[in-house]
Amino acid sequence: MSIVDVSQLHEASYRHGDEVRDTAWRFKMAMEAANIGTWEHDVLTDEMEWSQQARAIFGLPLNCRVCAEVLIESVHPEDRERVDAAVKAAMDPAGTERFTVEHRILWRDGTVKWVIGKGQAFFAGEGAGRHVVRMVGIVLDVTEQKRAEHELQQLNATLENRVAERAATLEQRAFELARIERQHREQAEVLRAILDSVAVGIVVSNSCGEITMCNPAAEKFWGHGVIPSAREDWAADYGLFLPDGVTPFPPDEVPLARGLRGESLDGVEVVLRNASYPAGVITSSSARPIRGPNGEIEGAVVTFQDNSELKRAMAEIQELSVTDQLTGLSNRRRLNDVLTAEMSRIQRHRGYLSIVMADLDNFKSVNDKFGHIAGDRVLQSFAKVLRKQIRRSDLAARFGGEEFAIVLPQSDAEGAVICVERVRRQLEAVPIGPDSQPITCSFGVAQLQPGESMDSLLSRADSALYQAKAAGRNQVVVADGVMAELRPA
Repeated sequence: MSIVDVSQLHEASYRHGDEVRDTAWRFKMAMEAANIGTWEHDVLTDEMEWSQQARAIFGLPLNCRVCAEVLIESVHPEDRERVDAAVKAAMDPAGTERFTVEHRILWRDGTVKWVIGKGQAFFAGEGAGRHVVRMVGIVLDVTEQKRAEHELQQLNATLENRVAERAATLEQRAFELARIERQHREQAEVLRAILDSVAVGIVVSNSCGEITMCNPAAEKFWGHGVIPSAREDWAADYGLFLPDGVTPFPPDEVPLARGLRGESLDGVEVVLRNASYPAGVITSSSARPIRGPNGEIEGAVVTFQDNSELKRAMAEIQELSVTDQLTGLSNRRRLNDVLTAEMSRIQRHRGYLSIVMADLDNFKSVNDKFGHIAGDRVLQSFAKVLRKQIRRSDLAARFGGEEFAIVLPQSDAEGAVICVERVRRQLEAVPIGPDSQPITCSFGVAQLQPGESMDSLLSRADSALYQAKAAGRNQVVVADGVMAELRPA
């Protein structure tokens, strides 16, 4: 008989099991944060295993048995044939083995969602006996992306059509009016009626820069009629400013002056600020020279129209692209932009920069017990607490799921801890969970080190966050192993 010491084997096995579970947990967290669901289909038994995220995307309850028939019924009727063809092609032994298909799903309450589904078929046997036995795949909810793309396309198309139609019409009328006034002065009254009918300012000058004609829309923009002025006084007399709204337009750069030099230009942004528009109005100006029979410049024509709505719409689109729609906080895109700018500032001027990673404790239990709507309300309430407790110079962003990030410019780790302690204590003082259930949060703090990259900074803050979770949650941990215990005993 021989005796073998297997304790080390057991220890290694346990370590390996922990590593596998840890990897699986991290993978699950990553999939949830990315809003990606997973599924697996045993083709022989028609049994399917769906992740919680996949069920949420398809609007299926957790206790619902999922099979191939339920999956097909969830696909929008107009897309079923295309989805079925893609899946069958992957399951065919001589087919593609994989499929990727974008399609709609139809919830039982009538809600329509857009998803991207990807799958991989696994086969057994060889030759003529080769057959599919299992399929695995993922599903990604792209509804918001499709909606945003559609709205942006509609808005862009509408704006482009309006601008193009107005520009074409106005340019044609302006040049036609200038020629008719010079060649057929007897039709001045007809031309004046046409000029009075458009809401775009139109100005015509002779070769000396004297304004010989303007329409009521131009006078409305100016807040007065024509003022005899030298070129160097145009900006002051007519309230012409550069796009910053503060700097007067240089005399040689005024669109009318450039038109008199023979330039043709479009889309020059000019801010008009006067008694009619004390706050200023953004206009888009165009200019063309008026040439005589031999090509000599006899004057110039300028048109300008209110461009404020277009600028405002583009600003709103830009703001939407960097805002988390659920919480109203910044999203990952703005977080990365701000971090990049702050790190560049520190490289030039030195100073401090800290970042905090925050994760709501046991948030999954809120979704499981009260539903995702209640979970969304908790996230929104937490966002309000963040906005109230941080400085105006700080930035709070939703990092993904129930995880958030706070950028604190000109703040070292100690200052960051003080800030997030206010947040943590506020959560304890004013419960934000469903039915006034207490919700706590764990925080990881990292201060930027000389020469450190953004990825390293985020990674250290994330590691500190996981230390706070492992140490019992509802606390703040500073990166590099320093625990911040500021709660009262």
